[in-house]
Amino acid sequence: MAKNSAQSACDAGLSVHILGCSDPFSRTGRSNCFRVCAGSATWLVDIGAPIFHLLSREEIAEITGVIVTHSHDDHMRWLSDFALYRFYVCRDAPRPLLLASETLLDEVRTALTHALGSSLSVDSRRIVDLPFDAYFDAQPIGPRARFRISDGPAVVDESGSPVPAAQAKVVVHPQTGSKRMLFRDPHAQHWVEPAHYYGDTSRTFYHDAPATYEDARNGLRIRAMRCHAWHGMEVIGVVFETQTERVIFSSDTNFNPDLFSELAETLLEPSRGGMSATQFAEAAVLEGDINDFVERMWSQARLKETEEVYRDGVVFHDVAPFRSIVHTDYEWIDRMDGPLVLVHTPDRFAARKAIGHHDKVLRIVGDNVYEEVEDRLLCFDADVYLCEEDRYFVGYRDDRGEHVLIGKEHRLVDVVERGSDHGYNELIPVQLYEDIRGHYVPALKDERERYYFRPDGKVEKIRLTETGSHGELVEPRPRKEVKPPSRVPRSPSRPPRMSARKEKRKNA
Repeated sequence: MAKNSAQSACDAGLSVHILGCSDPFSRTGRSNCFRVCAGSATWLVDIGAPIFHLLSREEIAEITGVIVTHSHDDHMRWLSDFALYRFYVCRDAPRPLLLASETLLDEVRTALTHALGSSLSVDSRRIVDLPFDAYFDAQPIGPRARFRISDGPAVVDESGSPVPAAQAKVVVHPQTGSKRMLFRDPHAQHWVEPAHYYGDTSRTFYHDAPATYEDARNGLRIRAMRCHAWHGMEVIGVVFETQTERVIFSSDTNFNPDLFSELAETLLEPSRGGMSATQFAEAAVLEGDINDFVERMWSQARLKETEEVYRDGVVFHDVAPFRSIVHTDYEWIDRMDGPLVLVHTPDRFAARKAIGHHDKVLRIVGDNVYEEVEDRLLCFDADVYLCEEDRYFVGYRDDRGEHVLIGKEHRLVDVVERGSDHGYNELIPVQLYEDIRGHYVPALKDERERYYFRPDGKVEKIRLTETGSHGELVEPRPRKEVKPPSRVPRSPSRPPRMSARKEKRKNA
């Protein structure tokens, strides 16, 4: 059971405690959940890991709020249990905040209605109804729409007045009954789905300024970004900003610059379900698939926003091997520069960029990422990183190394034993180390051996025998340590990370 206090000998920057960062099908059962600490504030970005196994009652009571990036279960699986725990067990703790986009807040309320909507009275004699606001102080972040779909169904403006059919329509799917908005962009004169067509800063469909959460006491701003997200549903990324740090959690997205360019540049030829021009023009409600009516998927403005979204700051980005459809393939991640931490990984995954792993505490200072181990700040300086379910390894280039880094298709890499028959291009020889709570010790070769982290902070190698066991202390590989840097305001002038699209054009 991992216990980590929000307090640290190093108070510079932001602390990110990884409670979970595996993909939804992991055997570990620990999907995305990041505990972000800034001053006295403690936030959970998603809650897909079993927090009751990982945090103490005091730590759960100290959580300022939860930020939900989307409504897939692997990102909010423990939200209702957290709400009930705070409501019934942590009675003296303040009501936690819940931040999400307007659409996501509606989705979360609907999803948790049965779990939270009713209970027993204090004397257990009556069944009482409980509003969602009894559990959370829900506040929207991100763009605020000027139009919405009413129960009619009809598209209405902020005053509740219906919008003319020439400006907006409701598309009702005949099988699912889902209602999506079709909107006439006044500039391009195309019919679009506004939730996906417009960027975060559009004033055509959204208010003048996206909603943010401001924490003046801790010098913290939290905001949502949607322009980069391409996941098939409402998704927000989350940005934490202080005077000196900018930390971005991408959440789930198929971040593919070439695809994004195609979405913005391709003019579609919708069938409109066989309707005549007159029938389509007069209809305020349509039945069918919205893809039969949309004329362009993305605006050029959204494309431009997306190209700038990772301009500066430290990015925690989802990653997948290849052709994952709804997640970011590693070949695009591998082309990014700047400080990155890969998360939402499958149970076995290797990369030349740092991989986040369960129970690690990272310290973000300026644009630098360090691992916090026993109040020391340690650098990520390995040549390769490898996760295998609950185990984590690193490899350093070593001509005498017993393993080798191999290059596979689509920029993927892996680590195999030297001399093994693998059929791939060998890149560099490496010496492999297992990470035991931040201590790098030689990877074990014998299944009868295992490592044990002792209460005194030392690592012991245990060897099982037929008559018992034998232990010996192991000296970890030294890691580069840095002193807590002074807080220097971050500069917004750093050039943007080279997107894969721009790199392709440069190399053409």
